[in-house]
Amino acid sequence: MTDVPDLLATMPPEPPAPDRDSADSWDMASMDALLEAQDRRAAYGSARLAALYQRQGRSHLDVMLALAGAERRAPAGERPFHAARLDAYAAAYGLSGWYRGTDGHGRPYVQVNRLRTTEEGNVGRWFTHHADGYLNRENGAYWVVDRDTGRTAYQAHTPEQAAAWITENGGGER
Repeated sequence: MTDVPDLLATMPPEPPAPDRDSADSWDMASMDALLEAQDRRAAYGSARLAALYQRQGRSHLDVMLALAGAERRAPAGERPFHAARLDAYAAAYGLSGWYRGTDGHGRPYVQVNRLRTTEEGNVGRWFTHHADGYLNRENGAYWVVDRDTGRTAYQAHTPEQAAAWITENGGGER
């Protein structure tokens, strides 16, 4: 385990409040500047919330969700800073059960699922999903989904097969 980062000590300076009167609704550049300033403030608020949660001793889930919110809300130029803070926190505690991706519009997101520490291993890593409308049942209608990647790890024909696969891979309950 690496050193635990003090999120409050690494907070960036609070960005100024956006001046709504300076934005002209007919001028795209001024509207973009206003929206970016609002995003910057929202990211700062989420980052500060994460830092306060850490100081209060709240759960890893609370802190990670706030850090993920900061990364999602941050303007593109500041997103790497917030991503590094989330990565440092997760690495310090050996947390898995979360991942990054992009949505259907190409916007980045952070998905926080069931967080696990290194000591927990793969317990809770996978879950079974019944693909009701799945047309190609040759591969199986019971999917084992990986919470670390959001992808299907295994396809089974019965829920018992899916549960057995999870147990064989160390994901069963302790």
